[in-house]
Amino acid sequence: MITETKEKPKWYAVQTLTNHENKVKQKIDMIIQNGTYKNLILRAEVPTRKETVRQNGKIKEVEKKLLPSYVLVKMVMNRDTWYVIRNIKGVVGYVGPDRQPVPLTDEELKRIFIYDINDYGFNVNDNVLVKDGPFTGCIGTVKELNKNGVSVYLPMFYRETKVDFNYDQLEKIS
Repeated sequence: MITETKEKPKWYAVQTLTNHENKVKQKIDMIIQNGTYKNLILRAEVPTRKETVRQNGKIKEVEKKLLPSYVLVKMVMNRDTWYVIRNIKGVVGYVGPDRQPVPLTDEELKRIFIYDINDYGFNVNDNVLVKDGPFTGCIGTVKELNKNGVSVYLPMFYRETKVDFNYDQLEKIS
């Protein structure tokens, strides 16, 4: 098994059976923990977003899948990695022409909010300029980073208020 390669890992979309996304992700996570495909299969994500909904007169927060029936996998594509992912129970195939895997573009990744946190170069306590949305032009301080976005404290009403943004809504300033 080759675990060293000079090829950079890329994100691929894997189609799953309906409601099998988390099961497939767990199996990929087990493969990663096993270490057999170390440096080849790096990460699996089921893209989700938190939404506030009203059910039976109560307001609650739920995780909603952005891409139902899909799991995104960051990996180096070769014959072995293609085979091991494709043969996980619940996987229908890769997304691409004739089910041949095609890596997702940076633009596609940004649209579905799955990208490496440091792709934008943000760090906690960085000053950022809001360049899109109702707070355009405001300057704040990064307090938290995660796969869904950035939490920024903006000075409002004589105190700092936490506001969540997508990565592409902010610009790092010196």
